[in-house]
Amino acid sequence: MTSTTINSSATSGTTQRYRLVPQLTSVRVQTRHVLGLLGVTGSVQLVGGSAVVDGDGALLAVEAVLDMSSFASGSTARDRVVASPRFLDSGAQPHATYRSTDVQRRDGGWLVHGELTVKGTSAPLDLRVEHPRETGGTGGPERVLATAVVDRTRYPITVPTAMAARRLRIAVDARIELTPHP
Repeated sequence: MTSTTINSSATSGTTQRYRLVPQLTSVRVQTRHVLGLLGVTGSVQLVGGSAVVDGDGALLAVEAVLDMSSFASGSTARDRVVASPRFLDSGAQPHATYRSTDVQRRDGGWLVHGELTVKGTSAPLDLRVEHPRETGGTGGPERVLATAVVDRTRYPITVPTAMAARRLRIAVDARIELTPHP
């Protein structure tokens, strides 16, 4: 079951900014390669980001920065290829960014429309975001889940589909914490 609010104790009529906590957030990538026969799972690290919610706890905006040079799949050889200019070119373009352009409530969560910029090229990307209800009331960072499907052909990634599938599934398991107002 999911909730449609973040921080239900927020005061109506105000906005609150949350910080994505990089060391508590995981970003997993799943795709296929070798004619679609073999699955590949990897990860990248979150550099930072934020979420803005209204006084009722509804999500208003999201932004995030990913460290593409941190890509890790468990295969050093594969990771070197993915870091190369034909794929991510993480030496020259170490970060990817996501910025929302619109947010709509959907299915107990949100559909976040935005743009993902990879290798200097921006393309639309929709995130499905949910804020699962958790028990225990630890008082620590809150949990937010997001998923998306990225079409790599929208970016300057110049490998044939026999080498890497066209679509990648992204799953983000983020922890967010309220940013104090100055």
